[in-house]
Amino acid sequence: KFDHKHLIVFTKYPEVGKVKTSLIPKLGPEGASEIHSTLVKHTLHEAKLLQTAKSIEVAVCYSGGDENLMEEWLGKNVSYIPQSDGDLGSRLSLAFENAFSNHSEGVIIIDSNCPDLDFKLLKDAFDALEYNDVVLGPTNDGGYYLIGLRGAIPELFKNIEWGTEEVFNKTLRVAKDLDLYTFLLKPLDTIDSSGNIEIFNRVQ
Repeated sequence: KFDHKHLIVFTKYPEVGKVKTSLIPKLGPEGASEIHSTLVKHTLHEAKLLQTAKSIEVAVCYSGGDENLMEEWLGKNVSYIPQSDGDLGSRLSLAFENAFSNHSEGVIIIDSNCPDLDFKLLKDAFDALEYNDVVLGPTNDGGYYLIGLRGAIPELFKNIEWGTEEVFNKTLRVAKDLDLYTFLLKPLDTIDSSGNIEIFNRVQ
């Protein structure tokens, strides 16, 4: 069993007009920012629930804002790590590399776009990571909401058109080409792609 596990939440500081921009036409900049903030807090709440069942370190890897603003927003009882520069793939890859260089044996990165992502799914993901090289949680729009690794695998994050419906399939294809044991969680809707604000009510 892993002794040292990391759960990293990838997110943005909720600056009005710069988050959940796909929802701005429907909700306005403030409404979109509010949904973003609520979803991040929901995701962090589920991560902390998981800590009552498993020994894991939780960190928030953020863009926008700074550490003080993040602490004001989400509190001081969590680690904050600024995201690196570059596209999403290079930022994810570097976050994994940094966690493994800090002696982590299993690392899972999640986003905060899925109201149905709960601590049970996160527990299932860490359980699966004990016996698999890669754990993926696909989204219904072709991306993924969760990726877990037992070691740095930079190839999984190269030559992928982020934000397209090919992200999950391409990642899965690379994992198979590398002969990696891969475990798939159930697919979830994201608040961005469903176009259905009703799913947001699940975290209210």
